[in-house]
Amino acid sequence: MHATLPVHPRTHVRALGWRKARPGEDDDQLYPVWPVLGGAEDDDQDDDAGDGGDDADDQDDDGSDEGGDGDGDGGDADGSGGDDDADPEGADQLGDKGKRALASMKGKWRTERDKRRELERLLAEKDATSSGGAKDDADTVRRQAEAAATVKANVRIVRSEVRAAAAGKLADPKDALTFLDLSQFEVNEDGEVDAEEISDAIDDLLKSKPYLAAATAKPRFQGTGDGGAARKASRPKQLTEQDLKTMSPEAIDKAHKEGRFDDLLGGG
Repeated sequence: MHATLPVHPRTHVRALGWRKARPGEDDDQLYPVWPVLGGAEDDDQDDDAGDGGDDADDQDDDGSDEGGDGDGDGGDADGSGGDDDADPEGADQLGDKGKRALASMKGKWRTERDKRRELERLLAEKDATSSGGAKDDADTVRRQAEAAATVKANVRIVRSEVRAAAAGKLADPKDALTFLDLSQFEVNEDGEVDAEEISDAIDDLLKSKPYLAAATAKPRFQGTGDGGAARKASRPKQLTEQDLKTMSPEAIDKAHKEGRFDDLLGGG
Protein backbone atom coordinates (compact mmCIF):
# COMPACT_ATOMS: atom_id res chain seq x y z
CA MET A 1 0.00 0.00 0.00
CA HIS A 2 1.39 3.36 -1.03
CA ALA A 3 1.89 6.34 1.22
CA THR A 4 -0.67 9.16 1.35
CA LEU A 5 -0.63 11.24 -1.83
CA PRO A 6 1.43 14.41 -1.29
CA VAL A 7 0.24 18.01 -1.69
CA HIS A 8 2.14 20.19 -4.17
CA PRO A 9 4.04 22.94 -2.22
CA ARG A 10 3.22 25.56 -4.83
CA THR A 11 -0.33 24.90 -6.03
CA HIS A 12 -1.47 23.18 -2.81
CA VAL A 13 -3.21 20.54 -4.93
CA ARG A 14 -2.98 16.86 -3.98
CA ALA A 15 -1.28 14.49 -6.44
CA LEU A 16 -3.50 12.31 -8.65
CA GLY A 17 -1.53 9.17 -8.09
CA TRP A 18 1.87 7.57 -8.48
CA ARG A 19 3.97 6.77 -11.54
CA LYS A 20 6.98 4.62 -12.21
CA ALA A 21 10.48 6.05 -12.49
CA ARG A 22 11.53 7.61 -15.79
CA PRO A 23 14.95 7.19 -17.38
CA GLY A 24 17.51 8.78 -15.09
CA GLU A 25 15.32 8.48 -11.99
CA ASP A 26 15.60 5.98 -9.16
CA ASP A 27 13.95 2.73 -10.31
CA ASP A 28 13.07 1.82 -6.72
CA GLN A 29 11.03 4.95 -6.20
CA LEU A 30 7.52 5.96 -7.24
CA TYR A 31 6.86 9.57 -8.23
CA PRO A 32 3.65 11.59 -7.77
CA VAL A 33 1.48 12.52 -10.74
CA TRP A 34 0.48 16.18 -10.43
CA PRO A 35 -2.75 17.58 -11.94
CA VAL A 36 -2.50 20.22 -14.64
CA LEU A 37 -2.80 23.64 -12.95
CA GLY A 38 -4.91 22.38 -10.06
CA GLY A 39 -7.10 19.99 -12.06
CA ALA A 40 -9.63 18.03 -10.01
CA GLU A 41 -9.35 14.36 -9.30
CA ASP A 42 -12.13 12.99 -11.52
CA ASP A 43 -12.62 9.52 -12.91
CA ASP A 44 -10.82 10.24 -16.16
CA GLN A 45 -7.76 11.57 -14.35
CA ASP A 46 -7.79 8.63 -11.94
CA ASP A 47 -7.50 6.38 -14.95
CA ASP A 48 -4.60 8.43 -16.27
CA ALA A 49 -2.94 8.44 -12.86
CA GLY A 50 -2.80 4.68 -12.78
CA ASP A 51 -0.59 4.37 -15.80
CA GLY A 52 1.19 7.76 -15.64
CA GLY A 53 -0.99 9.29 -18.39
CA ASP A 54 -0.03 11.68 -21.13
CA ASP A 55 -0.73 14.75 -18.96
CA ALA A 56 1.81 13.63 -16.40
CA ASP A 57 4.38 12.84 -19.08
CA ASP A 58 4.02 16.38 -20.45
CA GLN A 59 4.81 17.87 -17.03
CA ASP A 60 7.96 18.09 -15.02
CA ASP A 61 7.90 16.72 -11.47
CA ASP A 62 7.34 20.20 -10.06
CA GLY A 63 4.05 20.62 -11.93
CA SER A 64 5.26 23.25 -14.45
CA ASP A 65 4.77 23.15 -18.22
CA GLU A 66 7.81 22.50 -20.35
CA GLY A 67 9.32 25.74 -21.67
CA GLY A 68 7.13 27.80 -19.32
CA ASP A 69 7.91 29.83 -16.26
CA GLY A 70 6.61 27.44 -13.61
CA ASP A 71 3.26 29.19 -13.30
CA GLY A 72 1.66 27.09 -15.96
CA ASP A 73 0.63 30.02 -18.15
CA GLY A 74 3.30 29.45 -20.77
CA GLY A 75 4.37 33.11 -20.51
CA ASP A 76 7.19 35.07 -18.93
CA ALA A 77 7.99 34.77 -15.25
CA ASP A 78 6.28 38.07 -14.52
CA GLY A 79 3.10 37.08 -16.32
CA SER A 80 3.42 39.95 -18.80
CA GLY A 81 4.92 38.11 -21.77
CA GLY A 82 2.14 35.54 -22.38
CA ASP A 83 -1.54 35.48 -23.16
CA ASP A 84 -3.39 35.27 -19.84
CA ASP A 85 -6.60 34.32 -21.59
CA ALA A 86 -5.11 31.34 -23.41
CA ASP A 87 -5.66 27.97 -21.73
CA PRO A 88 -2.58 25.82 -21.15
CA GLU A 89 -2.06 22.60 -23.00
CA GLY A 90 -4.27 19.82 -21.63
CA ALA A 91 -6.84 22.21 -20.15
CA ASP A 92 -9.58 20.66 -22.27
CA GLN A 93 -9.07 17.38 -20.39
CA LEU A 94 -9.94 18.96 -17.04
CA GLY A 95 -13.26 18.30 -15.39
CA ASP A 96 -15.66 21.05 -14.42
CA LYS A 97 -13.98 21.50 -11.05
CA GLY A 98 -10.55 21.71 -12.63
CA LYS A 99 -11.72 24.24 -15.18
CA ARG A 100 -13.21 26.41 -12.46
CA ALA A 101 -9.96 26.21 -10.53
CA LEU A 102 -8.02 27.14 -13.67
CA ALA A 103 -10.27 30.14 -14.34
CA SER A 104 -9.89 31.29 -10.74
CA MET A 105 -6.09 31.05 -10.88
CA LYS A 106 -5.98 32.92 -14.19
CA GLY A 107 -8.09 35.68 -12.65
CA LYS A 108 -5.67 35.98 -9.74
CA TRP A 109 -2.72 36.12 -12.12
CA ARG A 110 -4.30 38.93 -14.09
CA THR A 111 -5.16 40.86 -10.91
CA GLU A 112 -1.62 40.60 -9.57
CA ARG A 113 -0.19 41.56 -12.95
CA ASP A 114 -2.40 44.66 -13.16
CA LYS A 115 -1.48 45.69 -9.61
CA ARG A 116 2.20 45.33 -10.38
CA ARG A 117 1.92 47.35 -13.58
CA GLU A 118 0.01 50.13 -11.81
CA LEU A 119 2.64 50.26 -9.06
CA GLU A 120 5.41 50.48 -11.65
CA ARG A 121 3.56 53.30 -13.40
CA LEU A 122 3.09 55.25 -10.15
CA LEU A 123 6.76 54.83 -9.24
CA ALA A 124 7.83 56.03 -12.68
CA GLU A 125 5.59 59.10 -12.39
CA LYS A 126 6.94 59.85 -8.92
CA ASP A 127 10.54 59.63 -10.13
CA ALA A 128 9.77 61.93 -13.06
CA THR A 129 7.99 64.43 -10.81
CA SER A 130 10.76 64.41 -8.21
CA SER A 131 13.40 64.97 -10.86
CA GLY A 132 11.47 67.84 -12.45
CA GLY A 133 10.69 69.42 -9.07
CA ALA A 134 14.34 69.42 -8.03
CA LYS A 135 15.30 71.11 -11.30
CA ASP A 136 12.58 73.78 -10.86
CA ASP A 137 13.75 74.48 -7.29
CA ALA A 138 17.34 74.87 -8.47
CA ASP A 139 16.26 77.29 -11.21
CA THR A 140 14.22 79.32 -8.73
CA VAL A 141 17.13 79.61 -6.29
CA ARG A 142 19.45 80.64 -9.11
CA ARG A 143 17.06 83.35 -10.34
CA GLN A 144 16.58 84.70 -6.82
CA ALA A 145 20.35 84.86 -6.27
CA GLU A 146 20.83 86.69 -9.57
CA ALA A 147 18.07 89.18 -8.74
CA ALA A 148 19.55 89.88 -5.29
CA ALA A 149 23.00 90.43 -6.79
CA THR A 150 21.54 92.83 -9.39
CA VAL A 151 19.75 94.87 -6.69
CA LYS A 152 22.94 95.23 -4.64
CA ALA A 153 24.92 96.29 -7.69
CA ASN A 154 22.31 98.88 -8.67
CA VAL A 155 22.31 100.35 -5.15
CA ARG A 156 26.08 100.79 -5.29
CA ILE A 157 25.84 102.44 -8.72
CA VAL A 158 23.16 104.93 -7.60
CA ARG A 159 25.01 105.88 -4.40
CA SER A 160 28.22 106.43 -6.31
CA GLU A 161 26.53 108.59 -8.95
CA VAL A 162 24.66 110.69 -6.37
CA ARG A 163 27.80 111.41 -4.35
CA ALA A 164 29.68 112.36 -7.48
CA ALA A 165 26.92 114.75 -8.57
CA ALA A 166 26.69 116.30 -5.07
CA ALA A 167 30.40 117.07 -4.92
CA GLY A 168 30.86 120.83 -5.25
CA LYS A 169 27.17 121.48 -4.66
CA LEU A 170 26.80 120.22 -1.10
CA ALA A 171 29.19 120.93 1.72
CA ASP A 172 29.15 117.23 2.47
CA PRO A 173 28.21 115.04 -0.55
CA LYS A 174 27.08 112.31 1.86
CA ASP A 175 24.15 114.52 2.84
CA ALA A 176 22.65 113.76 -0.57
CA LEU A 177 22.49 110.09 0.38
CA THR A 178 20.67 111.01 3.59
CA PHE A 179 18.10 113.46 2.27
CA LEU A 180 17.38 112.07 -1.21
CA ASP A 181 15.18 109.08 -1.95
CA LEU A 182 17.63 106.91 -3.84
CA SER A 183 14.89 104.54 -4.98
CA GLN A 184 13.65 107.18 -7.41
CA PHE A 185 16.73 106.67 -9.58
CA GLU A 186 16.68 103.70 -11.92
CA VAL A 187 19.66 101.86 -13.38
CA ASN A 188 19.24 100.77 -16.99
CA GLU A 189 20.42 97.52 -18.55
CA ASP A 190 23.80 99.10 -19.29
CA GLY A 191 24.33 99.95 -15.61
CA GLU A 192 23.85 103.70 -16.16
CA VAL A 193 21.78 106.30 -14.27
CA ASP A 194 20.19 109.46 -15.64
CA ALA A 195 22.75 112.09 -14.52
CA GLU A 196 20.41 114.98 -15.31
CA GLU A 197 17.72 113.51 -13.07
CA ILE A 198 20.21 113.25 -10.20
CA SER A 199 21.42 116.81 -10.74
CA ASP A 200 17.85 118.16 -10.69
CA ALA A 201 17.14 116.27 -7.47
CA ILE A 202 20.21 117.82 -5.79
CA ASP A 203 19.18 121.31 -6.93
CA ASP A 204 15.71 120.77 -5.46
CA LEU A 205 17.32 119.59 -2.23
CA LEU A 206 19.36 122.80 -2.00
CA LYS A 207 16.24 124.89 -2.51
CA SER A 208 14.51 123.22 0.43
CA LYS A 209 17.66 122.96 2.58
CA PRO A 210 20.03 125.71 1.52
CA TYR A 211 22.23 125.21 4.57
CA LEU A 212 23.52 122.01 2.94
CA ALA A 213 25.13 124.00 0.13
CA ALA A 214 28.88 124.08 -0.18
CA ALA A 215 30.53 127.33 0.99
CA THR A 216 31.54 129.55 -1.94
CA ALA A 217 35.19 130.63 -2.28
CA LYS A 218 35.89 133.84 -0.43
CA PRO A 219 37.53 136.64 -2.49
CA ARG A 220 40.98 137.65 -1.37
CA PHE A 221 40.03 141.33 -0.96
CA GLN A 222 36.78 143.29 -1.22
CA GLY A 223 35.76 146.84 -0.24
CA THR A 224 37.74 150.02 0.33
CA GLY A 225 41.00 150.67 2.04
CA ASP A 226 39.50 150.70 5.51
CA GLY A 227 38.78 147.00 5.17
CA GLY A 228 35.54 147.23 7.12
CA ALA A 229 33.27 146.89 4.12
CA ALA A 230 35.34 144.02 2.76
CA ARG A 231 35.13 142.07 5.99
CA LYS A 232 31.38 142.60 6.16
CA ALA A 233 30.83 141.58 2.56
CA SER A 234 32.80 138.35 3.09
CA ARG A 235 30.61 137.06 5.89
CA PRO A 236 28.81 133.74 5.22
CA LYS A 237 25.10 133.68 4.59
CA GLN A 238 23.26 133.99 7.87
CA LEU A 239 20.54 131.50 8.85
CA THR A 240 17.30 132.29 10.60
CA GLU A 241 15.50 130.70 13.50
CA GLN A 242 13.10 129.11 10.98
CA ASP A 243 16.06 127.46 9.23
CA LEU A 244 17.24 126.11 12.55
CA LYS A 245 14.00 124.17 13.07
CA THR A 246 14.56 122.04 9.96
CA MET A 247 18.26 121.32 10.50
CA SER A 248 19.87 118.16 11.84
CA PRO A 249 22.24 118.39 14.82
CA GLU A 250 25.19 117.77 12.54
CA ALA A 251 24.14 120.50 10.12
CA ILE A 252 23.59 122.94 12.98
CA ASP A 253 27.04 122.25 14.37
CA LYS A 254 28.60 122.73 10.97
CA ALA A 255 26.71 125.99 10.29
CA HIS A 256 27.71 127.32 13.67
CA LYS A 257 31.37 126.67 12.91
CA GLU A 258 30.98 128.49 9.61
CA GLY A 259 29.55 131.53 11.41
CA ARG A 260 26.16 131.29 9.76
CA PHE A 261 24.38 131.82 13.09
CA ASP A 262 26.28 135.02 14.03
CA ASP A 263 23.28 137.29 13.51
CA LEU A 264 20.93 134.91 15.28
CA LEU A 265 23.27 134.57 18.26
CA GLY A 266 24.10 138.28 18.35
CA GLY A 267 27.74 137.79 17.50
CA GLY A 268 27.72 139.73 14.19
